[in-house]
Amino acid sequence: MGSYEDAALKAAYKRAWYQANRGFINPRDYPELDRAVQSYAKQNHCSYDEAFIFAKTGQKTGSLSQ
Repeated sequence: MGSYEDAALKAAYKRAWYQANRGFINPRDYPELDRAVQSYAKQNHCSYDEAFIFAKTGQKTGSLSQ
């Protein structure tokens, strides 16, 4: 079930990851990623952390997996 929002969130994470030279990502340091994570969390009624974990790993956890 790959929706447009899922793909957009993963793409925002990937761009931030490349900007960080494939290192540690603090989503709040990357405004585009931060906005994407906040938007995704709001639209899917989950926490910011759950949305960020999904962006990073591609695995839905907690309220996202239901």
